[in-house]
Amino acid sequence: MRNLFFIALFGILCSTAWSGETISGPSKQNPLPKPLQKAVIPWFVARDSTGDAAFSLNDLKKAIKPDTKRVVFAYFATWCPPCREGTVRLRDAVPLLKENGVQVFLINAGEKDKELVLKWVEKYATKDWTLIFDTFGQITAKYGLAPNDAPMSLPQTLLLDQNLKPLLLLGAEGDDWPQILWE
Repeated sequence: MRNLFFIALFGILCSTAWSGETISGPSKQNPLPKPLQKAVIPWFVARDSTGDAAFSLNDLKKAIKPDTKRVVFAYFATWCPPCREGTVRLRDAVPLLKENGVQVFLINAGEKDKELVLKWVEKYATKDWTLIFDTFGQITAKYGLAPNDAPMSLPQTLLLDQNLKPLLLLGAEGDDWPQILWE
């Protein structure tokens, strides 16, 4: 019975990981869940890039640079191939992101192995971005990104304006990735 549980869990994780592959054409825009249909994102608390200290909405506000026009919450998991591909494409566009005032926050979606996450970020991302550990899924749940406590479909990217008003929720990244973040 225990083996059956792990096989089912593995199947769910794999189907979730590959549900948002890069697509030909424009990026998939998903409707904003009800909690994100407000003037400012809901309050949250997660873990900072060390995985040890708290990181809240107040910390996010302090971390936003004065020249920022758009804020990106790029959700990822180390086991998600489309997340890796999208993060690498984002990393390769760092000069354009900076030129267009886009500030990126990487949000790890619920993984508990801090060292694995840090190695993944070192390999595929850039140290210019703030890493947030959503270890217990509080941001995901509060923002309505995982319906009925189901696993979060990845990749997902939440685009906010400089005042933290939700603008877009993107699923699969398309040919317009990452330009869609500043256009």
